[in-house]
Amino acid sequence: MDTLSHSERMRAVLAGEQPDRIPVGLWRHFPVDDQNPAALADSSVAFQQEYDLDLIKVTPASSFCLKDWGAQDVWEGNTEGTRVFSGNVIQKPSDWERLKILDPLKGFLGEQLTCLKEIVRRVKGSVPVVQTVFNPLAQAKHLCGPDVLKEHLVRHPEALRAGLDIIARSTVLFVEACMDRKIDGIFLAVQHANTAFPGEEEYRQWAVPHDLAILQAARGGW
Repeated sequence: MDTLSHSERMRAVLAGEQPDRIPVGLWRHFPVDDQNPAALADSSVAFQQEYDLDLIKVTPASSFCLKDWGAQDVWEGNTEGTRVFSGNVIQKPSDWERLKILDPLKGFLGEQLTCLKEIVRRVKGSVPVVQTVFNPLAQAKHLCGPDVLKEHLVRHPEALRAGLDIIARSTVLFVEACMDRKIDGIFLAVQHANTAFPGEEEYRQWAVPHDLAILQAARGGW
């Protein structure tokens, strides 16, 4: 019989203490529902309740952080919820510098904050709530496509760096706003942290400083 709440159980494990049982965490995407903040909140809470999970990892579509820059995508039935991007926001090196720092309280980012606020209201601190955040390099890939990203990294590094800096600053502002909504932390998706592309040394150069800044913005969580 469970004697701890989900939050108490997770805190016990993080503190190196013996919980009443092993915590369980699962997550999935919710195609269609992930395009509406109220529907995503409903699905996220219902999934946690159905399986008695010990955390809620909120999983918007990977495009949620890009649409305010003009990214367009569509769901074509992929069962994992993967959406297909149509066209690239970034097509030439000078496009990176035209990106604007986003206001996290407006547009699609603002809608995601609305979703988080509703989830936090419903669980009332009984379940940890974690927001998925894609690191700047992953966001850049979706803005320009993988081939252009590779080309710009090699041939136009200064332009790409300027774009990554803007993306990182926007992401930090969003994470700070997430923490203001009383979530418990973030799940930082670092899809390029591998030995293929861009490689370990390049990842340390191009991604790690931004990743650390984003994690620092979430320092108010667990």
